[in-house]
Amino acid sequence: MAKCAICGKVRLVGSNVSHAHNVTKKYQKPNLRKVSVTIDGKSKKIWVCAKCLKAGKVDEIYKK
Repeated sequence: MAKCAICGKVRLVGSNVSHAHNVTKKYQKPNLRKVSVTIDGKSKKIWVCAKCLKAGKVDEIYKK
């Protein structure tokens, strides 16, 4: 799930460091949305980040 199908954006790993210098892992996950798109004439759901959606890199299928 944690990967954009368009740009390949994945989670980032960093460190939380307390005042006592205890270190724990910190994860920053991408803002992913499940979107219905047409691929080769068939509708398919893929994970796309919000940045790609906002940039218009994906044509969504709107269901009414």
